[in-house]
Amino acid sequence: MKQFLSFISILTLLALFSACEPVALTEPETDGLRTVTIGTSYESTATKAEIGDDLSFSWTPGDEIAVWTGRHYVTSEPYVSDNTFTLHLDGIRSGFAVYPASVADPDNATVESLKVTLPESYDLSGKSVTYSPMPMIAINNEGADLNFYHVGGLLRLTLRDIPAETVKIRVFLPGHRITGSFAVTNPGHPGERDCVIATDNDATAGNTYVDFTNFTLSGNATVLNLPVPTGTYNNVHIEAKNAADATLAGFGVSAAINWNCERAWGKKLSNDNATYSLTL
Repeated sequence: MKQFLSFISILTLLALFSACEPVALTEPETDGLRTVTIGTSYESTATKAEIGDDLSFSWTPGDEIAVWTGRHYVTSEPYVSDNTFTLHLDGIRSGFAVYPASVADPDNATVESLKVTLPESYDLSGKSVTYSPMPMIAINNEGADLNFYHVGGLLRLTLRDIPAETVKIRVFLPGHRITGSFAVTNPGHPGERDCVIATDNDATAGNTYVDFTNFTLSGNATVLNLPVPTGTYNNVHIEAKNAADATLAGFGVSAAINWNCERAWGKKLSNDNATYSLTL
């Protein structure tokens, strides 16, 4: 028995001495993220991020989506091709994916409370005249493709005879809020008629207009695409502004439009050079 205990003691001492020796630590092979490529599909030809003159859509290089991973949204790498997005995820996909990534609200990302935030301005640097970042959502199940559906509509404006000193174009939809946070109704059923964001009558300062900067001019004309919540819009007013943020007297557009905007619907308007009235 003593010999056995001595043998155990020797093994214990050896283990202690071994524990005191430096241990070579190896860096983990990854930083805890997994890279996935997710395919995307859509409800029809009119359900993507860039809208052509015939109101057909397609992804635009540089587009980004936001994907929920249980704790927060993860933004994809910029879109390249093949209707796929690459993401580096740190959790399990669940909840929703949102396009564009910039409208995702990380504090309201569940089926009980899903919200998106429409911006107060659009910088169109490097964007084509068909770039139309209409907000879309998709059910985000682990291992599944994303099928995106619109939750709002689009107002396309073709504006001509823009003054040369214009650096900003401001578009008003008077009496209706078109920027800020909007709740998505019935988010668990994207694509259905009532899965939408809707305007309201909160006409507080700053909520009824959107600014466009760095737009492309062809001659003295440009095309602006304004994503809007669903609802009924009665009037539109457009101003051109110079570098001092002063409204240019030579360009003012106001017209009645009487538009009942539904999900995934668009309206195209242009100004007449003589009267600046808007017509379809």
